[in-house]
Amino acid sequence: MLDSSADMSVEGRIARLESELEDMSIVGDATNKEIFKLQGRFDRLSKDFDEIAEGASAEDLAQVQSSLDEMGSRFKAVEESLASHTQEAQERVEQVRGDLEKLRDAQGQAQNKFEEFELGVEERLEAVKAELSQASTFLKSEDFEKYRQGQEEELNKERDSQKEALEALKGELSQRLEEGLKRSAEDREALVAKTVSDLKGESERNLFELEERLEGKASQQEEGLKGLEASLNHLKEMMNGADSAMETLQSLRGEVDKLAERITEFAPRCDEALAQAAKSQEEVEQHLGAIRMAMRLVEQLDQRVTEIGKNAESLTEAAAEAVAAAPKIAASMAQAAQAAQAAGPAPVVVAAQAPRVEVIEEEPIPPVTENLGYDLGDILQVVISHGASDLHLQVGCTPTVRLNGDLVPVGETKLATDDTKALIYPAMTREQRQAVRQGKEVSFSHVTADGVRFLVSAFLERGNLSANFHMLRTDVLPFEALGLPPVLKKFSLFQNGLVILTGPTGSGKSTTMASMVDFINNNRKCHIVTIEDPIEYYHKTVNSLITQREVGDDTQSFRDAINTAMRQDPDVLVISDIRDAETMMSAISAAEKGYLVIAALNTPDTLQALRRMLTFFTGETQRQFRLLLASCLRGIVSQKLVARADDKGRIPAVEVLVVDLPVSEYILNDDFEALAAYQQQSGVEGMQSFGQSMGALYAQGLIAKDEEIFHEVPAPEFPVDPVIHNAEPQQSDIGDNDTIMNWL
Repeated sequence: MLDSSADMSVEGRIARLESELEDMSIVGDATNKEIFKLQGRFDRLSKDFDEIAEGASAEDLAQVQSSLDEMGSRFKAVEESLASHTQEAQERVEQVRGDLEKLRDAQGQAQNKFEEFELGVEERLEAVKAELSQASTFLKSEDFEKYRQGQEEELNKERDSQKEALEALKGELSQRLEEGLKRSAEDREALVAKTVSDLKGESERNLFELEERLEGKASQQEEGLKGLEASLNHLKEMMNGADSAMETLQSLRGEVDKLAERITEFAPRCDEALAQAAKSQEEVEQHLGAIRMAMRLVEQLDQRVTEIGKNAESLTEAAAEAVAAAPKIAASMAQAAQAAQAAGPAPVVVAAQAPRVEVIEEEPIPPVTENLGYDLGDILQVVISHGASDLHLQVGCTPTVRLNGDLVPVGETKLATDDTKALIYPAMTREQRQAVRQGKEVSFSHVTADGVRFLVSAFLERGNLSANFHMLRTDVLPFEALGLPPVLKKFSLFQNGLVILTGPTGSGKSTTMASMVDFINNNRKCHIVTIEDPIEYYHKTVNSLITQREVGDDTQSFRDAINTAMRQDPDVLVISDIRDAETMMSAISAAEKGYLVIAALNTPDTLQALRRMLTFFTGETQRQFRLLLASCLRGIVSQKLVARADDKGRIPAVEVLVVDLPVSEYILNDDFEALAAYQQQSGVEGMQSFGQSMGALYAQGLIAKDEEIFHEVPAPEFPVDPVIHNAEPQQSDIGDNDTIMNWL
């Protein structure tokens, strides 16, 4: 028969598991009751809030109501969390119940198998007894006794093995049941503890915050009541003083009525005075032109008197020196006369003349002649409106401007001597006019009434006054509008190193440099120090701090400015021109110290720029400079301006040398032939030769074939990328019929 003790043990564990499940349900009900209690407390607080809120302001009610709404949402979140945890516990209970059903099914199957086994054993015993009764004779023999004993031993062994298997099955089932009960108990305890702690902590925090806010609002209301009482007292005091103020106002009203009567009496006289003043104003305006002309004449006379005074002072000094030297000269002549008398007849002596002091009188500014018909401001407006770069004024020639690289005459009137003076002198100071009359070249800046700056170079040409006006642009265009390659953005964002801009004079280096400064100004937060001669573009601070210094006015030399700038906390140094070895060494030293240095050279291409920088030095100094150049140089950009195919201006062809490890080795080994081949065939991003640039411009239809032949650019031996340049640059607004000849 089946062991009844083992059966009772399994049934007892199942009963305990069901009891624990009932306990979990009871705990869940208790938790729900606790939530209901907290909800009730929350409702009571809400009622208390409604009672307190009767005397509170709308703003305070809104704040407290928002706090209550927030607490309500938190309670709702806690309820939802508890519901989810309860659902998980129920799912776990259902899972355990399923496991119990499986265990019961397994137990029933084992019981059935064991009963079948017992029936089989009994049937086998009955069969054996029948055989024993039939063979009683055999049973009485010794052989039968041995056979019986053997069968009983086998039967006992088989029964023992079956019992051991059943005990093992019961042990395994008991172990699995205990593990399931243990996990269920742990999960239940953890779930209940977590839910209760979260609910209690959240509820306590919310209740504490609500109590603090209610206490604060109560105190604020008390303070507000005190303030209202003080305001009422103050208002009572003001009302007491209002009676006396009313009496004062009544007396003032009487005086005002008297003044109104007097104003009414004098009104006709005032109208007559205004009419007379209007007539006087008309007379003043009529004589204003004459007064201004007189003032100009007075200024000119004052200038001439001042110059005559200076000349008189110099003459007085020379006369004083002559008077001081007269006794010495007389004594010398007396000695000579005595010697002549002793020697015989005196030869004719010619007296030495005193040194002549040259006095340069102030030359008045000639008026604009009817033949000329325009002044300096008019012709500079022509330059500005057509976007020309330079204006040339020369005796015997018509005014000439440089437009898109070509010289174009303005009008047909040739300038006379007084015409050039009438156009150039108004832009010069008196000292500058005297200097140029003495044969000196004078350079200065001139600003028009519209704020456009010109760099002026005045000089004498065959004894006549001449000048060149170079327009300094203020609008800085981005790389895309100028048609420059994107690699310039990469160069502008370097944190250190040396970047060289090169090209012939008039190739747009200053424009490219200004565009790089503008790009840095818009994309980096740093300190930019520019050293220029002269300053051509004025930059406004956007993201960077920009310090612009001009050689001659702000500093003595490029070298001094570079050395001083390194003590001014710079990040970027911009040098408009490197002219000598000292400036070159200062620039490379600044790059070595960790600054980004952008500088310009006047060379035709990138390789000539390298040679030019190296030839600044000789011997051991050149070897040291070569090492610095190979380690600090980041890139060289060379450009030239070529005519557009549509005859609407010029476009830059750009050669770029990007310095990498092979380029540094070529510089160290002085192997420029290999460097030129590497520049064309390396395929390094951004690197291109003039041949590639011209090929790309021709492929885009921006230049004509004869322009490429004119600049002697060989056709590349490899495919040309037609998008080397960023975009098509901006075109001129000048039409075919809008000739500068017809401006008059």
